[in-house]
Amino acid sequence: AEAAAQARSDAGGASADNTPESKIFDFVTQAEGTDKGRKQVEDPYSTTLGYGAFIKGGERDLKSTPMSEIDKLQTEILRNPKNNTNGSPVGKYQVVQATLRDAKKALGIKETDLFNKETQDKVGMWLLNRRGYQDWKDGKITDAKFTANMKNEWDGLRANPEFMKKILATKTQGKGKDWKEEVLAFRKGGDEVA
Repeated sequence: AEAAAQARSDAGGASADNTPESKIFDFVTQAEGTDKGRKQVEDPYSTTLGYGAFIKGGERDLKSTPMSEIDKLQTEILRNPKNNTNGSPVGKYQVVQATLRDAKKALGIKETDLFNKETQDKVGMWLLNRRGYQDWKDGKITDAKFTANMKNEWDGLRANPEFMKKILATKTQGKGKDWKEEVLAFRKGGDEVA
């Protein structure tokens, strides 16, 4: 069972890691359409806008692609006349070109580095922290502010507020507490959230 959970995690599906961050990312990927449960998604780490509809040849393995080529791919997505979103999201966390360029600078990612699972997870955590995750966890910003920040990063959360409620409750399964108590337990680093 542990090996199967790790395989799902390696493939970008439900995380075997039970940290609050992994739970949050499970909801982000569901909202963004990159979770492994979708029939269009073979590999969440290799997902592009429209599941490959805006690139020649469709979806491909992005994990073995250098960052310089990812940038070119995002330019191709943006220039596609059928793309009326003005977006270029790629990978498990659906990062747009300008944001990915900022992340590369901030994290010291080189153009020759691969857009693999490790790189994408590093960028995903940078995005989460950039939107105030640590401040929210420490009680320095309100739930409302954290929600607004997260919706500014991931359009899927804006389109489906139910996912944001789940994030705030950190994927609870109803252990007799209301969601605010569960969020407080989560902020304190408690294991009580499901």
